[in-house]
Amino acid sequence: MTSSLFGDLLILILIIINCSRMFFLRYGKVDTLTVLAPISILLCILQIIAWGADVFVLLLLVISLLNFFTNFRALLRFTSGLYVDHYSLAFKIGAFIVLVLAVFEAGLIIAFFPKSINARNYDVELTKTPLNGSFTSGFSKAHYFERYDGILYTFNPEKKEVLKKQAIIVIPDKRGDTYSYLPYIFSLAKIGYTVYAADFYSPDLRWFNNIGDSRYFRKLFMIFSSISNSSKFQAAKEFYNYNSMRECEVVFNMVKELETAKNPEGNFEPVILIGDWMSEIAVKDFAQLKNEEVALWLTLTDFEQYKTKGYGFIDQMNPILSVYLGNKRSRNIFAPSYIAMKTIDLIPPRKYPDPKPSAKQTPENELEVSIKEGDLE
Repeated sequence: MTSSLFGDLLILILIIINCSRMFFLRYGKVDTLTVLAPISILLCILQIIAWGADVFVLLLLVISLLNFFTNFRALLRFTSGLYVDHYSLAFKIGAFIVLVLAVFEAGLIIAFFPKSINARNYDVELTKTPLNGSFTSGFSKAHYFERYDGILYTFNPEKKEVLKKQAIIVIPDKRGDTYSYLPYIFSLAKIGYTVYAADFYSPDLRWFNNIGDSRYFRKLFMIFSSISNSSKFQAAKEFYNYNSMRECEVVFNMVKELETAKNPEGNFEPVILIGDWMSEIAVKDFAQLKNEEVALWLTLTDFEQYKTKGYGFIDQMNPILSVYLGNKRSRNIFAPSYIAMKTIDLIPPRKYPDPKPSAKQTPENELEVSIKEGDLE
């Protein structure tokens, strides 16, 4: 999973080129570069559709719109096939302002660029399964060109010899989707656990009862809501837990089906259920409801090293928000990896029956996997 900021930087480069043409474009030619103005707006909209809205892309959209109106007369001349005989003073001032804003945002993006997190660096296989359906009617795998109402993420270790029998389910907080938990999830998968996480956008699971429920704006609305009116946000925790309970049930049923199908004996190993601030009560209640099928439940808020409760690991994945909330940005993933190791320490050991002797088996000790700080970079 790459960052949306790569696309933002590309759009900013197009805007900078568009505004800089007043310095190097010769008069007496068709002003072809002016088409970059509407293209930039289109790319911003595609960025929101692909990644959802955030502060950077919304600021970029404002800059793109300002750039478009600055180039409006130039666009009319271009569509009419007219040559550029001069640039007006108003255009030069507007283009200069847009240029300064674009360079400023590019600097912000570079300064607060998230930590590069790649599944290959962790020896982890990542599978995304788009889902279609609802919490009322159920979910199924979405086909090509079919609307999807959620995504199920599966993280498996590439080294099958370290694969554990138990699976882990992570329920992300809505202020930080699965992307915000990647350093922690990858660390768990590297140790040998199959980890599942899901982001749902079904219309029958409402959070705001407005546009904030859409997958394009929900995360941004959640962050803004928690920052702008913290007391009101805290008061709605019971409601958030109710929705999280529904998510727990759906993801658990999916994982149970997948894990049972993988087991040759058709048995289901009890899972580990992990939540965050929004789902603190939900994971506890669900674990008690499924006490024989949930080996352990815990919340990330229980760990002292987890400083950004409810937002995911934004020290690495969203540094500008982390700094805004009063935390330092982190250029390594030691904290999420350490929390992952502490999580594993809490998992109760399970006893399995000794397998029948086989000529292929050797009396070698079971492989033990540990994470060292040097492996975390």
